[in-house]
Amino acid sequence: MREIKFRAWDNINNRWLDLWQFMFTSYGELMSVRDLGGEQYGIHQVSLSQSTGLKDGKGVDIYEGDVVSDGQVTYAVEFKDGEFYLKNLSRGMNLRMHSVSNVLFSPEVIDNIYDNPEILEDYK
Repeated sequence: MREIKFRAWDNINNRWLDLWQFMFTSYGELMSVRDLGGEQYGIHQVSLSQSTGLKDGKGVDIYEGDVVSDGQVTYAVEFKDGEFYLKNLSRGMNLRMHSVSNVLFSPEVIDNIYDNPEILEDYK
């Protein structure tokens, strides 16, 4: 079974949080998260990214919102319609992550859209 991992970007202070706990309403809706220091953040204060379950060529976990490159093409990792995709930033084509993991493709995480939101502008 694949481990399900998330990371959280603090939209107010522009930093990564060390997630500890998710809090839900009685209806099962995500309400807030708590970091290792015990500080609570409302769901609108953070951006959550889920791990794809894949690692890059250096063993780094690949998350939604990461920017990866194979040395020739740069991709943004996106999640839509229940699947992870690699969006080719120069051509706009999408590749499904599960099909990419079956071919000889060893991307490297080079950035993410949270630490460097301008990176997407570089490819427009």
